[in-house]
Amino acid sequence: MSRHRSLRVDTVLPENRAGAAALARALLGLGHREFGVLAGPARLTTVADRLTGFRQGLAEAGVPLADERVVEGAFTRDGGYAAASELLRRTLRPTCVFAVTDVMAVGALAAFRDHGLRVPQDISLAGFDDIPLVRELTPPLTTVALP
Repeated sequence: MSRHRSLRVDTVLPENRAGAAALARALLGLGHREFGVLAGPARLTTVADRLTGFRQGLAEAGVPLADERVVEGAFTRDGGYAAASELLRRTLRPTCVFAVTDVMAVGALAAFRDHGLRVPQDISLAGFDDIPLVRELTPPLTTVALP
């Protein structure tokens, strides 16, 4: 019979909260006040931290983020597509959408195009992770780079 034990070890985690808060401040600096968020599964620490950081960055400027403007989806391109489509269906269109991963942002970009929206002319989009794929996107994606 095997026994499972918890190991108490130090971990190295990216600055998800700080990065998302900094992104919110940067987007506010560009004049955005109406946001939507494409979030992954809420049980994941990465999602919770990025969403919390983004909300904190907005709150510092007195900008609320209504719960109906946060749409949960899978951490995939198709999850981003579905979440972006749902966001457009359920709320007044935000001026800027934050996808908590770049992979979700790629799907969101396709969804926006399929809904007749141009990025960044009609809606702005930002991601998180700075994955190599985003360098191939047109238009370029605003993203938070992790070391």
